[in-house]
Amino acid sequence: MLKIMINSVVCVCAVAGFIMGAVKFFRKKKPLYSQMVTVALGCAALGRLYNISVMICGNGIPKTFNTGILATIGFAMFIFGANYGEMDSLCDMNFKRNRKMKWTALAVPAMLVITAAVIFVLSGGTTVYRITCSLEIIFIAFAAYFNFKHFCIQDVEFGIIGSLRRYNLLALMLELLYSAEITLDAFDRTKELP
Repeated sequence: MLKIMINSVVCVCAVAGFIMGAVKFFRKKKPLYSQMVTVALGCAALGRLYNISVMICGNGIPKTFNTGILATIGFAMFIFGANYGEMDSLCDMNFKRNRKMKWTALAVPAMLVITAAVIFVLSGGTTVYRITCSLEIIFIAFAAYFNFKHFCIQDVEFGIIGSLRRYNLLALMLELLYSAEITLDAFDRTKELP
């Protein structure tokens, strides 16, 4: 019941963010960055909607590759795509002062990759389930690198980083919550095995 409530709250927030973003950003001459974040929220909403419907039907979330896992990967890839490339080069500009931050920002994805390795090695689920959980966390790690880097890096003269700091913090928190949920679920499922 608690999982249904948590998934419902995340789904409602993601749907609200998706609707707001669709209305506000899917027009001519609106930034691609905002559109990609909106689509990422749509992926999160669809994944949570799938999880809710499967739990209400009484089957529980499948231990194999499923739509919810695909939605999580889609969420992470759209967030990664929004931050990689133009946005990162605009924020970074290869200043010497930013070199240290590039290396410091590797702490979060390194922690997530270690978590993925621990899940793969120590959780007792099926091999397919361990691989999918590890892959989810690795995709989230790629996105988390840029969110953490853009959250901590010094602002450039146009104020781009300052205006996106709150977003990067929220995206990073959401990615870490996804990772924690995947990790807890992977180790919780070990109790269900015969």
